[in-house]
Amino acid sequence: MKSKGFTLSEILAVLVILGILITIGTPVYFVVTNNVKENELNSKIKYLEAQAVKYANDEGFDHLQTITASTLVAAGYIVPDRYVNTVDEQLPFIINPVDNEDNLACRIINIDLEDYDYVAKVSSDSNCGIVSQQVLEDKMGIKVYAYEDGKITKKIVLNSLSWVNHDVAIIINPDYSDLVSARISHNGTTKELDENVISNPEIGSSISEEYSNVVIVRALSLLVDHVNVNIMVGSTEKTADLEVKIDKEAPIIRSTSYDGWTSDNKKVAAYLSDGNGSGARGAYITNTSDIDAYKGTKLYLVNNDKENIAYIDSPHDNGIYYLWAVDKIGNVSLPTEIKITNVDNVAPECLYPNTDGYRSDNSSWTREPITIYWGCRDGESGCKDGMNGGSRTFNNETVEQYVLPEFVISDNAGNTITCPSRVINVYHDSVPPECTVSGEKTNWTAFPVKITYGCSDAGIGCDPKQNGGVKMYGTGRDGEEIKTSKLNEYTVSDLLGNSRVCYPGGKQVNIYYDKKKPKITAKSNPLLRDGNNYDLVNNLNISDTGSGVKYATCDPGNTSVKGNKGIYDVVCYVYDNVGNYNSVKFTTKHQYKAYSYTGEEYDDCTRYHKETYCPSEYNYECEPTWCPDWASSCVSEKGWGAPECGCKVQPKTTCCDEKREHDVCDSDAWVKKYHCNQSYDVQSAGDTTSSTCYYCLEGKDVVELKGSTCVYK
Repeated sequence: MKSKGFTLSEILAVLVILGILITIGTPVYFVVTNNVKENELNSKIKYLEAQAVKYANDEGFDHLQTITASTLVAAGYIVPDRYVNTVDEQLPFIINPVDNEDNLACRIINIDLEDYDYVAKVSSDSNCGIVSQQVLEDKMGIKVYAYEDGKITKKIVLNSLSWVNHDVAIIINPDYSDLVSARISHNGTTKELDENVISNPEIGSSISEEYSNVVIVRALSLLVDHVNVNIMVGSTEKTADLEVKIDKEAPIIRSTSYDGWTSDNKKVAAYLSDGNGSGARGAYITNTSDIDAYKGTKLYLVNNDKENIAYIDSPHDNGIYYLWAVDKIGNVSLPTEIKITNVDNVAPECLYPNTDGYRSDNSSWTREPITIYWGCRDGESGCKDGMNGGSRTFNNETVEQYVLPEFVISDNAGNTITCPSRVINVYHDSVPPECTVSGEKTNWTAFPVKITYGCSDAGIGCDPKQNGGVKMYGTGRDGEEIKTSKLNEYTVSDLLGNSRVCYPGGKQVNIYYDKKKPKITAKSNPLLRDGNNYDLVNNLNISDTGSGVKYATCDPGNTSVKGNKGIYDVVCYVYDNVGNYNSVKFTTKHQYKAYSYTGEEYDDCTRYHKETYCPSEYNYECEPTWCPDWASSCVSEKGWGAPECGCKVQPKTTCCDEKREHDVCDSDAWVKKYHCNQSYDVQSAGDTTSSTCYYCLEGKDVVELKGSTCVYK
């Protein structure tokens, strides 16, 4: 009966698998999600920074500015995700995709100038209080301008983080909707808004405090002040407190230069101070004290650390330079003169043994010790100890040219150079020449052997008056055999007088010269045979004490060539391995066995009824009467024709004329079945030759023809 549901075990197994998948998948999901959110946040931050740079270019900032992202919203450079109400203000809200709660509109953005290019950096710090103040000021119609020479020069943003280096004009918009009244309090004085107002002044306009809606905050050098604005809009009262921070005071700089040589930028410590102002920003170094040159020249800037110390790198030259301090608002100090010395940015010079003013290399051979030097020369800071070269002494060796490897030198300013490899002439030879022997043989030869004994010198060369000689072996003499010989000791010398005794007591040399004939004799003469075929080389005694026997040959080579011809002469030769040869002549007698077709002797051999050999003292030529007309004689090997007595030549007619059967074939037996009418014999089972003559293999049953295949029974 089939089940209509799942068993408890099956359900548990599925739950376990699901749990594993959830366990594995959940962390992966959160990692991927968080990565996506982080990437989205980074994209927003980069966009804020790019828009801040655009804003700075449009406004023409000439010093460090600190704003919030909401400033970019108010100026129309950023569109917020939404607005949120705070009391009666609507704050811009830019969502942080990581937590969806952090308001990126409150982020602090620092805008600076680096090499005349604006750089904006969004801080991780937020200040929504500044944002709220900016929104409030905007709702109250408050506008702030830079005030210089009686004119407003540009619109600015005031907040508790920003300083300005000019006077400030604060203007209340008299055309603000539903405006009932307005008061401006500054420096203990309060102004009430009346009919004497200025509305929407243009940049460059001349204004003064004659207007009831204008307050101008002036400073001689340094000022931190507040302007309180109170307005009545309908029945609602709004109050804003504007903090004005003006810094016209230049920072102070003093400096010290570090002693000691340097090859890189000279380290100069610039101590910066800005009192209670905007704070020291950095230092510059120039080669002129002209303030106009400072303003138009690209300078070297190093940001100061927390202790207001700037470590400045100077140019690569000695001389008089000028340091300038700059505060965060762009005020520049008077220049401080500083003298830069001990700057050496020129690499030292590589000195080789053949350098002018340094020891030259040799130009001729000598057996005296030679020392060569290589090193460093520097006219500024001087060569550094341990990095100024080296030396090499040649003694008890043979050196014609020395490959000086590359070496590294350095001066005391830190300039380092790798000197390339160079070939140096040394020509030093204090080693006696080597003894040499050539022409020795390791294999036998029939040609004269020339042994050259002498001298080899890797230096100046051997003295021709004392450099060995030549000795010949086996010249024009046959029958000589030399394997080794003794070479007497001798003396060699080079052209500087370095000498050596070669092979004291003499030297054994290999000659392997063979001009001696090998030996050859006949074992039996005349050679009597028993009727079997015989290789005549076996009747020889051969030997060679030199290069050894290579081979021997006879003419004729064996007794079957002559057949039953009786007595005849044989000439045999022996050769050694270098071509020397010798010969011998002897006589042989020969007869073969003679059989009848039935296996009995021929009629001429009837007196040897029990024997199967023709007598050796007779030269019988057995001619069996049963052989066909084409058969010339009987031979020992079983050939074409009869099973016992073969025929010399291949039959051209039927060789078997009767059916003959054997139960078992021996190794030499013939089997005749039916009619033999082919000229080749089948010699293995499975052969498909259509012959009806079969040759049985040793130890096998008789074969028979089945179809066209030869098989064993």
